[in-house]
Amino acid sequence: MSKTKTIKAFSKFLSQLAERSEHVYWLSSPDLQTIQYISPAYEKIWGRELQELYENPEKWITFLHPEDAEHHHPIHVMKERIQKLGAEAKYHEDYRIIRPNGEIRWIMDRGFPIYDDHGNCLGVTGVALEVTKEKQAELALEKAKIQAETANRAKTIFLANISHDVITPLVSINMLGDILSENPDPKEKNNGAMIASCAKRLLDFFSNCLQSSNVELSAWESTEEVFWLTTMLSEVCELFLLTAKNKGVKLTMTCDATTPTRLKGQRSNLYRVVLNLVGNALKFTQEGSVTIHAFLVNKIDEEHVQIGIEVKDTGIGIPEDKQTVIFERLHRLMPAYEGKTEGHGIGLYIVDQYVKRMGGSITVKSQVNKGSVFTVTLPLKISSEEHAASL
Repeated sequence: MSKTKTIKAFSKFLSQLAERSEHVYWLSSPDLQTIQYISPAYEKIWGRELQELYENPEKWITFLHPEDAEHHHPIHVMKERIQKLGAEAKYHEDYRIIRPNGEIRWIMDRGFPIYDDHGNCLGVTGVALEVTKEKQAELALEKAKIQAETANRAKTIFLANISHDVITPLVSINMLGDILSENPDPKEKNNGAMIASCAKRLLDFFSNCLQSSNVELSAWESTEEVFWLTTMLSEVCELFLLTAKNKGVKLTMTCDATTPTRLKGQRSNLYRVVLNLVGNALKFTQEGSVTIHAFLVNKIDEEHVQIGIEVKDTGIGIPEDKQTVIFERLHRLMPAYEGKTEGHGIGLYIVDQYVKRMGGSITVKSQVNKGSVFTVTLPLKISSEEHAASL
């Protein structure tokens, strides 16, 4: 087949495609003042006559939704882009139209200029298609998301508001249980210990919930302080030494020699992060060890560094399919009814939220029955100040 016949056949194919397509294909003069072609789908989507566009190309602007036409004139926009960008100019807009019966439809319109080999603009062409269903689904999803976020925030605010009403009686019940547990009568002593234990678990649970709510409501400490990294990590170790000893688990803290230890940052929040991670590691480790290790990830400049803090244990480990969800709120590695471990599925969620607020990241590597390694990477400042805070 000759080149001329090939071009004619291809032109015929394109003509049939445009005539039968549900999309609107259009072609205008270089100055966008004359419509040279517009496909029949226009009448189906717009509900208007083709002839009126051939007579007045700018008339379709009057069919735009007032909100979309108020500060935007598509024809003028395309003209300006062609003047500035030439062959690289593109029109890429979504807008609403109003049909004669008042029905509103969403249109996705794409256009570009056509140039010959000598750099002359031959015209402007494009395709417009109706995307009403897609837009409605998108808007419905966005509305549902906003409603869900609003409901979740209302729930969080409610939880924060009732904190005093719940914590106060729980503290009293806990104290009463402690008093009864000192009773010389074995039965009363046992009952008192049980009351105290249950009240403490409820108190711990609600305190964690409240801390979670405070993180979401931004009610958290963001003050930067100068502190010694090794001192803070040692103080966390000291808090858990007795627990580790009673379980027969070795608890240690190490720090690479290259790691700057006098730092400036959100010490209180970093302390909470490490505290939660170490407490979690001990909870799931019945034998072996738990190790806190600090190291330098990256020295950005003379004043800024990235510090890594690793909490490694030899505990039960985390199945691979659970490692992506353990930071979700109220997600527990083991269901409460199994009774193998205590916890409420909030600790790691809080850790993740604090780490993100401080501009850092947290990762986990784990093998079932071999242990887990949680690694926190945080941006901190190197401090030259004389005095550093300790907890």
